[in-house]
Amino acid sequence: MSSATPERAGPSARRLTRRALLAATAAMTTAVAVGTGGAPADASAGALSAEQCEMVLRIAAAGAVYPIPFPSFAESGSAVSRATMARLQTAWGKVGSARSKLVQAGANALIEADPADDPALRGAITALARGDQATTVTATVALAVATISTHFDPNSDSAAQLWIGGLRRLPAGPDRVPSPARRIR
Repeated sequence: MSSATPERAGPSARRLTRRALLAATAAMTTAVAVGTGGAPADASAGALSAEQCEMVLRIAAAGAVYPIPFPSFAESGSAVSRATMARLQTAWGKVGSARSKLVQAGANALIEADPADDPALRGAITALARGDQATTVTATVALAVATISTHFDPNSDSAAQLWIGGLRRLPAGPDRVPSPARRIR
């Protein structure tokens, strides 16, 4: 065992900076445009915006460690280390065009909720998943799950519903999911 251990493990230990996210998104968009002669890869679905990508990666990183570490399913690295833009783009490529609109709407709803940290993000997910955004938020969480594990299909809600259902059952408190009413406007 190494004597140099990180002070803190989890999603906040390795944050993707906004600059790195925007640079990666721009590079991938350019590569797709060059590879397809300038047309989007799926014109009916569109691409995720930089903010939507950031939100899906935040969900993936949060789900990778909370309430328990996500299983590896024989993939290398921790689940948090697998919450990358490249893996998100691979999972996004498997999403059908009708489903992609749900994912984008769910990500937008979570962006609008503006959760400041991971507990607030989990609170926003559970609050929105109880209301009229249930289908869209679940689709967004499903993409996040498929980002950290190729074992799951981004077009299936099973794992997303399991995680969201588990979040609903956790008690509110400073180290738990906060009351959704405090963060949702």
